[in-house]
Amino acid sequence: MALDPYDLFRPVSRLSVTKDGSQAERVILVRATTEATALSADNVPARGDTIDLGTGLLYCSSLSVSQDEKSAGDSSDRYLFAVTAVYATLDRTPVEGKARWNVNGQNQAVKVKAVADADHKVDYLYGAEGSASPAKGYTGLGINVGDKGADGVDVDDPYEVLRIDLWIDPTETAAKLEAIRALRNLVNSGAFEGPWGSYAAGEARLHTYQVSHVNGELDQVSIEFLCLKNVEFSVTLWDGTVHTVSKDGHEYYWQRMKKTTESGDDTKADVNIIDAHVDIIYDAGDFSDLAITNEMFDYEPGS
Repeated sequence: MALDPYDLFRPVSRLSVTKDGSQAERVILVRATTEATALSADNVPARGDTIDLGTGLLYCSSLSVSQDEKSAGDSSDRYLFAVTAVYATLDRTPVEGKARWNVNGQNQAVKVKAVADADHKVDYLYGAEGSASPAKGYTGLGINVGDKGADGVDVDDPYEVLRIDLWIDPTETAAKLEAIRALRNLVNSGAFEGPWGSYAAGEARLHTYQVSHVNGELDQVSIEFLCLKNVEFSVTLWDGTVHTVSKDGHEYYWQRMKKTTESGDDTKADVNIIDAHVDIIYDAGDFSDLAITNEMFDYEPGS
């Protein structure tokens, strides 16, 4: 008796497990007239279907079909097709209208050269906030302004990188990009909350974005935010006055120092703060325009 092609071409299953998750590949053999009917066979899974490894579920993320050219058709002109189903852990399975996120701690070095707007400066000067600076030669809007222009300073602060991947219908990509571009390099004007935690106004800045085409049904829009916490601290100036300084995460704090000696004796020198300033480096924007909600992170693929 002649062997059926099923006996000549056995199904194959593969499973790989890495630190990032698990992935399984299953080949299902079906008799069908075309690739389309092969994909709709009863024993072929649909995208979003699951298999249980015992340690967790894997979700069917993609399907592909090929024909075994060596096998002949049966009496109903059905040929042998191999359908490959790829299963992956949750975080690898894009679903329209859903998202994933991760937070990464980093250090940043920022070169601050000048203040863009006079209204952006908050001065904590000796005697009282808002009084005139006693330092001669301090004019203009720049930081550390002198005869040769703004010197600028380097700022090295710890911060977090928040990355959010959104899966959307390709017809919505243009509008989503327009909203992102309008907010680039702006800080959040209100609280920005999600499963990663919460950032108060002024703590998150939309830094970069990227768009990739997942498949014919989905685009992935990835947004990265740089996040620094707001702080409040006390500063004692050279005249002994104490000022409470409030600095939002992406604002810049700087102070000017002065060395004084007692009766001209360099061995008895003190270094004191002449004045201190907080400068707004980035304008604020409404992050609600991004339409990111907690519900986007709570889902089961295929649901």
